[in-house]
Amino acid sequence: MLTRLIHHEHELVDLTPAWRELMMSAARPQIVLDPTWVLPWWRIFGAPDGRTLCSVAVHQGSRLVGLALLSKRLVGHRGVVPIRRIETLLTGENTSDEICSEYVGLLAAPGLEDAVGHVVGDALARGDAGGFDELRCVRAGGDDRALGALFARLASWGHPVEEQARTTCPYVVLPTSWDDYLKTRKKAQRYSIRLSLSELEAWAAGRPIELVAATDRDSFARGWSIFRRLHGARWAPESPSGLFASERFSRFHAEVAPRLLDEGRLDLLWLTIGGDPVAALYNLRVGGRSEVYQSGRVVQGVPHRLSLGTAVHAYAIRRAIERGDTEYDFLGGATLYKRQFATEQRDLIDRRAWGASPRTEVVRSGVSAVESIVARVRPFFRRPSGTFTVAEGAPSSRNVPVAPPSSRGGLPEAPPSSMGGRSPSPPSSRGERMQAPPSPLGGRTQAPPPMSGEAPHPSFGGAPRDEDD
Repeated sequence: MLTRLIHHEHELVDLTPAWRELMMSAARPQIVLDPTWVLPWWRIFGAPDGRTLCSVAVHQGSRLVGLALLSKRLVGHRGVVPIRRIETLLTGENTSDEICSEYVGLLAAPGLEDAVGHVVGDALARGDAGGFDELRCVRAGGDDRALGALFARLASWGHPVEEQARTTCPYVVLPTSWDDYLKTRKKAQRYSIRLSLSELEAWAAGRPIELVAATDRDSFARGWSIFRRLHGARWAPESPSGLFASERFSRFHAEVAPRLLDEGRLDLLWLTIGGDPVAALYNLRVGGRSEVYQSGRVVQGVPHRLSLGTAVHAYAIRRAIERGDTEYDFLGGATLYKRQFATEQRDLIDRRAWGASPRTEVVRSGVSAVESIVARVRPFFRRPSGTFTVAEGAPSSRNVPVAPPSSRGGLPEAPPSSMGGRSPSPPSSRGERMQAPPSPLGGRTQAPPPMSGEAPHPSFGGAPRDEDD
């Protein structure tokens, strides 16, 4: 196997056909590793934020068998300690702009994951991509074998390696029918799903309920406007535009979403009652899998026992089953509403490898010293117990809306639903007590604290970040 360093965007563009073929050959293809997602991200967040490409392509003869999408830049740990960082593309944006791509990792041909990981690890250890103090790969799949092999190889070269759990991604392994899916749910979970569906029908009061999908550019334009409006409605007044308050976030999706539609890899869905939109989903689709990226819903006038999020996900899951999909992935954050639907879950992890040079030892000592100072002064800046700031409730790419109030005196009997089969009965009190779930229309939940709180170093350019990743 031979490696080739990629330093310029046009080299990545030239690789597009082979790159896409490699991505689609994976056991679990990821849209976030596809040129349609990566190249716009690079133009909006890469070079403008002081990054330079140092990606590694791996060839076996004339065939592309591996691709490590990497860049490098100088960042400042808490704005103080300069660190030469190599990091995966699609990560490290300013907090207010972050796209929060998940399952970011190393592309490798099936059966060659270990070999590709070792070859890329050797290239980085030799310094082919330049010297580094830190190699950082965040929001990676815990089962990414090629990435695991890369870090194991760096460890064999003497690089200290760290791994940190970030969150889990609940997902549904889809059976062949909606009824078969409901049978996989515990009694309390079935009850909650059926309750929302029957409450939706009661709210509709005979008006038709329909899940509409964008199928061409005209319906996309209408659906995108509906999705943006409902997403903003969910977060008003804290953030009237939700995540789209960020100009760069908006620009990225305005470019990517219609391209994904043209490629048949976007599920832009909205639920209507009598033609009026009440909820919307922005889902990604690849390899027979749907991934829930973002969403929105109406807030005013909704019956308190109706979870519109539960209802729209139920309709979307049934649609995916009827289409023959194999999986419906809620992405990061094991919140209650996701566990209510999910049959399995995957880990998302952060990985880090430190450099093996004397300079890196000095950098690590500096980082430890800064963190020691922060730990000592932090207690003096803690807020009094019971207080909060508006920022804590502001939306992020992993937001979770507040749960609707639960009914007093336990759960009432839910009326019949056309999607839920027979009328649901209240859950048993033995080990299946039902709690009011959070509304599931918040998209993805806030990630845990990152490994460190760096911001781009002033001497290298790029906008400072309040916190990392």
